[in-house]
Amino acid sequence: MTNLGALDRAKAEIDGAFARAREEVSASTTALEEANQRTFAVRFVLTTALASRRWFRFDRKAFEAAIAEAIKATPNEGPKAVWHEVLKTESQRVFEMNP
Repeated sequence: MTNLGALDRAKAEIDGAFARAREEVSASTTALEEANQRTFAVRFVLTTALASRRWFRFDRKAFEAAIAEAIKATPNEGPKAVWHEVLKTESQRVFEMNP
């Protein structure tokens, strides 16, 4: 009986360790996906800013329209939701550089 109790406790400890590991992997996967989405959003802002450059000036209206369209297309939940924050922050930086 003593051996069965020890085995049950060991199994419970192992099951708990596996559950914690699965939670950590899930959290890490979510964080990685959000980081990737932030990178994609910054690339989008940079590409849009470059595309909005004209030979004589920065086309603010074209840039604003592209950013507004991206914001509308961005979901409010999930990893891609971080685009809202990034689009706002990075587009403000572009506006500061191109008054």
